Amino acid sequence: MKRLGIRSFKDFIFTLLMVAIFALVSYIFYGAAYQLITGRVLYNPSYFGVFDSNIQFPYLLMLCVGLMYLATTILFLLGFASLFYKDKKDRLVVSEEKLVSVLIPSHNEATVIQNLLYDLLDQKYQNFEIIVIPHNCSDATAKKAAEVDDERIKVIEFKSLRSGKALALNRGFKESSGEIIVHFDSDNRIKDKYFLHRLVAHFEDEDVSAIQSRLGVTNYGESILTMLQKIEFDIFSSIALAGREVLGLPCLLAGTGTALKRDTVKDLGGWNNYLVEDYEMFTRMTKKGLKIKFADNLLVFDEKPESWGSLLTQRSRWIKGHMQVAWDYIAEFGNLFDYIYRFLTFSAFAWWISVILYLFYFLSGQFSVWDLGDLFWIMWTVGFLVGLLMMIWKVGGWKKIVYLIPYFAFTFHWLLASILSLGNASWAKTKTNHNGEFTKRSEGVRDND
Repeated sequence: MKRLGIRSFKDFIFTLLMVAIFALVSYIFYGAAYQLITGRVLYNPSYFGVFDSNIQFPYLLMLCVGLMYLATTILFLLGFASLFYKDKKDRLVVSEEKLVSVLIPSHNEATVIQNLLYDLLDQKYQNFEIIVIPHNCSDATAKKAAEVDDERIKVIEFKSLRSGKALALNRGFKESSGEIIVHFDSDNRIKDKYFLHRLVAHFEDEDVSAIQSRLGVTNYGESILTMLQKIEFDIFSSIALAGREVLGLPCLLAGTGTALKRDTVKDLGGWNNYLVEDYEMFTRMTKKGLKIKFADNLLVFDEKPESWGSLLTQRSRWIKGHMQVAWDYIAEFGNLFDYIYRFLTFSAFAWWISVILYLFYFLSGQFSVWDLGDLFWIMWTVGFLVGLLMMIWKVGGWKKIVYLIPYFAFTFHWLLASILSLGNASWAKTKTNHNGEFTKRSEGVRDND
């Protein structure tokens, strides 16, 4: 069961719910295909209605369906654009003149913090400082960090009434001196010894305000669940990072493996304490028209949740945080694409509302007065699966095609996470626990050593 990400009864329930949603969607798809091919109508209101009603909500249904199709259209567009992305020329900076400040905000990360510190100390680029900020920790994170003996490492224990990664980042920034500010999560691994040489080279372009690294997965071999997350993040890098650059859009900030100019952080007033402080900062940067570059030659490995419970907790925080940003910046525009992009998180709730409406029509013995029709829905679903197939092939080769249907089912976990997000709390209570596993240390690593 652990191979499936099931480590508790709660994980088992979450898995059943996700499978049930997948089965429902599959049943509707095959039912629609059957009706289209045979001309027979499977649903007759007189057979299934349990009460009488003629109340309809066509405009609400149109809004919900429109939002769902808008979300998939944008993903289609980004995915198609990513097919035309060309890797940048790999460059290493020659001079080590620029001081790089590495910030590592930590909350109860005693088991993994030393791994990242030793990775950083292996860097060939020597002009850097490391600032570890154990924030409201109840374990030995600070002690473990201090045990790594190097004068470039500062450990600043930070206590506050509120929790939040942004608070720890701002505390670390105050103690930093570097011209370039980089931040990592404590569970990250960096296996490229020339990572900082490559990172600093990107800032030789004076117009660049920030860069975002590619993200890999350390523990993808632990279970099918972590493998699906690896595929998801490979697709994320292609769509949200590479695809956006092809369209001339600023690269998203992914919360780790991010580097910014010191002046940029100062001008923005640091990080604001949102559940998704990275996306909130990205939103402010796009409003100002700042250049954020995708650094495709930088790879940061990340440890992913190994159970459904921890995965859904993490994703519910992301959803709630994105909704907060969308609401707080509803009157502030930026560019049209990113303004629309802010509201795509609500498409998960649109799905639930549309399901409730159709269930109401089903129980009240009604046909919806507004419907896109079986043909449109089937063509759209097939198109989505073909697009998904192409993306899985692009990021993983033909061997990963076997994951098409499992990955399609996996995507429905976002619907469960949207419901959980309604009761989500703080960063500290929803962050993932890590154990420092690394499945393949050499995958995707560039090293000139």
